[in-house]
Amino acid sequence: MKTPISRTPGARALRLVAVAPRCHLCPDEDQVLADPALTVTFHPASGIARRVALCESCHSGRPSRGKTDMGPADLAWRVVERDATTLLAAYEERRWIPYRGELEFAAGLARMA
Repeated sequence: MKTPISRTPGARALRLVAVAPRCHLCPDEDQVLADPALTVTFHPASGIARRVALCESCHSGRPSRGKTDMGPADLAWRVVERDATTLLAAYEERRWIPYRGELEFAAGLARMA
């Protein structure tokens, strides 16, 4: 009986390697490892729902932290949080000085829950 697998000269067999899961909400450049115990079902705006893992910071800070599902609001929260952190660092280093309207807007946001 012949085997159904054809061998190609010079080709190497693939090895499966275990990779530590990264947080689904953290930016790629941060490389934050996820806690496997903190998995949620991600429901994208379009596409198929899937299970993803989060780090402790993202799990406790996201808008739907009491639920086992994660949706577009959690992604929007992470983008706003990341951009706000970047602006705060630039402000503290005197690389960015906000206009008066921006200060009033930020003060209004700070009062929101």
